[in-house]
Amino acid sequence: MNTALLNLLHLSDPTLPIGGFSHSAGLETYVQQNIVKDKITATGFITEMLSRNLKYTDAAFVSLAYDAAVKNDLQKILDLDEECTAVK
Repeated sequence: MNTALLNLLHLSDPTLPIGGFSHSAGLETYVQQNIVKDKITATGFITEMLSRNLKYTDAAFVSLAYDAAVKNDLQKILDLDEECTAVK
């Protein structure tokens, strides 16, 4: 096993604060079903996640949370956090 793969596996460990493995949008299933199997299909998966899924969920919540922070609206931030957790 090469170092790059070990580093990738470490980053996908659910014990890390980012929870990469926990919030992978089903990547493990796509790999097991041989849908994501190489650099090209992985790039396609990542591109779709960033351009379609994250844009309308995580990125939208970050934008709304930023607006609430500028207004010093802690309750709005807490509400957004709760809603974002429910969406996941």
